[in-house]
Order: sequence, then C-alpha cells, then structure tokens
Amino acid sequence: MAHAKSTHAVLAANIIGLEEIPLSLFCEVQAHLQALIDALNTICNSPNFDLMKALTILSGEEIRGVFAKSGGAYVTGRLLKIGFYPLLLRVGIGMDVSSLQVSGSLPALQESSATRRAHLALKKLLNGDGSAGPYLVEENLQRMFISNTLTQDIFSWEHEQTEAQREISLAYEVNNLLTWLCHDDTQVTGLATFIQLAQQWRHRFISEQPLFDDVMRYAERLPPQLRKASLTPTAYGKQGLYSIQSPWPQTSVSSLSWLTDTLRQEKSITSQAVSQRRLAGHVDQITSLDAAWMILHFPDSES
Repeated sequence: MAHAKSTHAVLAANIIGLEEIPLSLFCEVQAHLQALIDALNTICNSPNFDLMKALTILSGEEIRGVFAKSGGAYVTGRLLKIGFYPLLLRVGIGMDVSSLQVSGSLPALQESSATRRAHLALKKLLNGDGSAGPYLVEENLQRMFISNTLTQDIFSWEHEQTEAQREISLAYEVNNLLTWLCHDDTQVTGLATFIQLAQQWRHRFISEQPLFDDVMRYAERLPPQLRKASLTPTAYGKQGLYSIQSPWPQTSVSSLSWLTDTLRQEKSITSQAVSQRRLAGHVDQITSLDAAWMILHFPDSES
C-alpha cells in the first residue's frame, strides 16, 4: 500500500438540522446532495484543486473529501454551501503534514490527524457562535485564527442577504471562487451542472407553496442565530422580482465572466438592478474576504 509524506486537508461536512428536515423533503435533499457532489467532483478534476480522494457521502450523512492543500478544500466547501442553500451545511477543514495512505479505500483515512481535526472543526461549529464555516483546524494557530475570522465575517454578510441579493451573489461568488483554481476547460460540464443544480434547487422552494412551507418549517426549527441564514418568510411572495431563468452558456472556464455577463443580459433584470443588489448584498465584501482566505493559503503557504 502506497504512503507519502505530504500536506493534506480533509474536508468534512454535514447537514445542519438534519433531524428537522420534513420527511416530504428528505429523499429530495439526499438526491440533490449527491448530484452536487458528483458535479463538484467533476470540477475538482482540475490539477489546481489537488484532489486526493473524491467527495463521498459516508454513513451518518457526513460528506468527506481529501485535498493535498487547503485551497481546494476551502473552495469546495464554499461551493457545497452555496449549492445546498436554502438548507444549510456545516463545513470543517482539518490540515496536517503526516504520512497519508494515498491508495486504497476511503476508510483508511479515518486515522488521519487531518480527519480528526476536521471533526474537531465541526464540533467547534456545533458548539460555537452559530457560524457554519468552513472552519479550519491546523497547527499554525495564527493562520487558523485569521482564516476563521474571515469565514465568520463571510457568514455574517451572507446571512443578512435577501433572496434577490443571494441570486446575484451566486454568480459573483462562484465566479470569484473558481478563478483561483480553474484555469482550463476540463471542468465546463461540472461547472454548468453545478450552476444549474444550485439555481433549480433554490427555485424549487420559491415556486411551489407546499415546498416553500416545508423549508420554512425547517428554518424555523434552526437555532436562532441560523434562522435568517435560510429562506426568509417574504421570499415566496417576491419570487417574481429576482428569478433568473436564462440558460447558462457552455463556454470556457478560463473566461468565467460569462456568469455575470449572463445576468446583465437577462431582460427581466437590468444592469442597475444587478449593481444595486450587488452593493446592498455586500457581494464585493464577501468576494474580497474569500480572496483574503485564498491569499493566506494558496498556493504554497502550508508550512
């Protein structure tokens, strides 16, 4: 069995309030989560993601993936959260430099220090101030503190957004995150699928009243500090003000500006409306904080 001495980052995620999801939604939630993971595994085929073990759903509904460096784990964790909204995911990242088994089955990673740190990160989120991560646990305490302060600020901005602002934010955030790690055309299919999944998932809950009521029941049972991070009660009635329905073009990942160009071309949303929602939704602040996290970690600062 092959072993290597290397830096690696384990991403672990679980559904917040899993027990509060109505039974009428549960199968649909599981199917969507698997579809998201399949799309993200396609995106992560880029060498820049340094994916070592593909994202997998383990027993107990935990999502697990292993990356050679923290940048890929962070971007993947953020995309998971974006694609799963309005339901919420808790994301932890554990980093370590150790002897890691790089071939064989996923359970061999159970003994990794990075895996234990990823679980510790999830525990800290569960017992902490309500943030959903990605929360990082690693040996470099200064970098860990700065990283987690940045993601706490991102969560604070995001959980103040209206649904209209989130719709705009989706494109800008995905664009910003992927420009760090996607520099070739091999992820076009996965990226297009991910965007389509994320949009359709959001629209499912604001297009049918029974589904909207189900997800609102889920949101109302969340801890107080997390309730506003999910759908707001006004979202269903205002769905026509911000629904973006135009198809995303099949184009090169190397020119990710097509995400925002598509928004500007959408007839029902003017450029002025896009700008207003971008400003009011603190989208630029969020993308700047993401950039700060990546600069802190990417590409070779894992010492």
